[in-house]
Amino acid sequence: RLRQLPLAPGAAAAHDSGPGPAIRHRSAWQAGYRSVVERGLELVESGALRKLVLAVRQELELDRRVQGPSDRQRCATGQRRRDRRVQMHQLPVAGLPRREAMAALRCLEPFERGFYAAPIGWIDSEGDTELRVAIRSGSLRGNRLELTAGAGLVQGSVPERELQEVALKLGVLQQQLSLEAVA
Repeated sequence: RLRQLPLAPGAAAAHDSGPGPAIRHRSAWQAGYRSVVERGLELVESGALRKLVLAVRQELELDRRVQGPSDRQRCATGQRRRDRRVQMHQLPVAGLPRREAMAALRCLEPFERGFYAAPIGWIDSEGDTELRVAIRSGSLRGNRLELTAGAGLVQGSVPERELQEVALKLGVLQQQLSLEAVA
């Protein structure tokens, strides 16, 4: 578990008193996602799709700039640097039938999925590999953090429960990063 995100070089040390950066502002996502869930459920309930996996993105503004460890810090802590980067196609975490679900997602989701539902991991110079599917993801640029999570819709799904599920997933991501709301 990540206890604290490191401060960016030159950031004020006074901010270092808390467990991690605080959330200054978070984008509202519920109303837009509810609309997308309702439209997606229409496709599932009509029989056009058996399952549809919809993602949502929440943007957070943090109270300070953060960054990950440098190569020098990784070596000092014993983390090995990955030897090769591998570009892989995004896994089709979209729904069933796959082609129709992917077409629906292009119309319903207002953003590129990025690392969400993509294989993520490493391959070293000996060919040893460890990959996972990133069903929750985040992208940090300075003090802007975008978190992405999703839920699978099937016949009988209830929009309010889908919203609660995604809110829980986004909340867990924020907890794991020790993010707290600014009072």
